[in-house]
Amino acid sequence: MSRQSVSRSASAKPTVSATPVPASAVNNVPKQGEHLFEHDGVKAVIQFAQHNGQWIAEFRFRFRCGPFHSGTLPLTINCGHQANLQNALHDAARRMVHAMATATKGHQLNKRQQKAVDALTLWADQFEPTPTTVPSQPAPQPKRFLDLFSGVGGFHAAMKKTGAVCAGSVELDAAARKTYAENFPGDYVTCDDIRKAVASMFGKVDIVCGGFPCQSFSQAGDGEGFDHKDKGALFFETARLIGDLAPESFILENVEALGTHGDGKTLDTILDILTDLGYAVQTCVLNSGEFGLAQNRLRMFIVGIHDRVLANRTTPFEFPRVAPMHQWWWPTSLGLHPPPSNASSRWSVKRQIQRPAPTASKLWP
Repeated sequence: MSRQSVSRSASAKPTVSATPVPASAVNNVPKQGEHLFEHDGVKAVIQFAQHNGQWIAEFRFRFRCGPFHSGTLPLTINCGHQANLQNALHDAARRMVHAMATATKGHQLNKRQQKAVDALTLWADQFEPTPTTVPSQPAPQPKRFLDLFSGVGGFHAAMKKTGAVCAGSVELDAAARKTYAENFPGDYVTCDDIRKAVASMFGKVDIVCGGFPCQSFSQAGDGEGFDHKDKGALFFETARLIGDLAPESFILENVEALGTHGDGKTLDTILDILTDLGYAVQTCVLNSGEFGLAQNRLRMFIVGIHDRVLANRTTPFEFPRVAPMHQWWWPTSLGLHPPPSNASSRWSVKRQIQRPAPTASKLWP
């Protein structure tokens, strides 16, 4: 079943609200209309508005069949401006189709999923094609990151390898804070509760990273979601800090079941909140066991890039694909040896140990 509709009001004006606008969303433009599409697991919308006498349009899509895929772009003053509405709609539709193709690349779609993607492409083709030019963006600068729900420093270790500098960490558990400080000594700010954290504590922040509490979203948890004030509800504190700090990007992590919690409405809420803060947001479930680690651990990653630094308005961020196992780094010193170059990605790793002959003074365990 599919549903398509359109609403348009060229004379619409921004709504006056008493709620303060977050620093990250000051460039947002209120939509004046939208085109909607929904078909068998695929949901898409193209929003549009007039700005300074020209037209802008952006897309949002969610693909819930199989692996979770989504892509959103905020409607802001930095969008590509077009001379007329049809050109703006075509530009957004063309980029949305390309973004969907990129998101599903490398995944085997069944007939139902492929039919839904084809229906979205056919719907997007209704907009008259007009080529546009995406403005270039400045090269990225060295980053400062804020580590939320930092634990003992998993995100810190990854950020440090990229050359980023820690602006601060937030962690409730005292023992974890102590281990974190021993692992990563420095003069960054440490906060013990995200509910006490404010943007002014950390100075300039380019990247926010962290895994907000997952227990209330996990299949093994209680299922309370946002209703658990000390777990699921802390996502809203995360969003508050992102809005106030207005970082260039963020990387959030949670359990795979976040995508199905509340029949998908929980993830919809998260995506809408983050997109409305001014970020292009994309999600993907990754398995650590497919990236060289000895553990099958499925986690949903949520990556956001702020509109002001977008270099690509079609696919702002592309998640890594599973690498052939012979291309991984292999710790041969531990007895792990890479498979032959023609091995499949599901090749099973066997530990090969050369045991020395027993002696009177020492026996091999």
